[in-house]
Amino acid sequence: MGVLREIAERRDERPRERLGAEPREDLTPFQPPPPALVVPVAASVAQPAAAGSAAAHAEAAALADRLVTSMRVGRVGRDAHEVRMRLALRGGSGLEVHLRVVGDRLTAVLSADPGHHHEAHRIAAALEHELSERGVPLDEITLE
Repeated sequence: MGVLREIAERRDERPRERLGAEPREDLTPFQPPPPALVVPVAASVAQPAAAGSAAAHAEAAALADRLVTSMRVGRVGRDAHEVRMRLALRGGSGLEVHLRVVGDRLTAVLSADPGHHHEAHRIAAALEHELSERGVPLDEITLE
């Protein structure tokens, strides 16, 4: 303990230099750093959604909740992606929809429960129309 006491006493005997007490010649006045490059505010602000788009999304989600009974999305092999959906039709029947993308080719296969091929034709025509409206080329649509 004697050594620690000696060190403490020596420390107390030394004159202490207090920073900031007196100005020193070797210190320069504070200069703020140059302003950083900032992205213009107009470019970084998110654009508001178009009027009615939230309602349209909510309506589409509610429709999907009522119609889609199952859905699988995945990769097939190395180059293909596929969506498989089962849609509920009137009367408790269903429609299987398989969409597959290989490279830039999109194909669709619709399989209706027995007795509901008319619904499958109607949905196939609507799918073809909606995809063409959005500029998505559909290479082939098959009804089973």
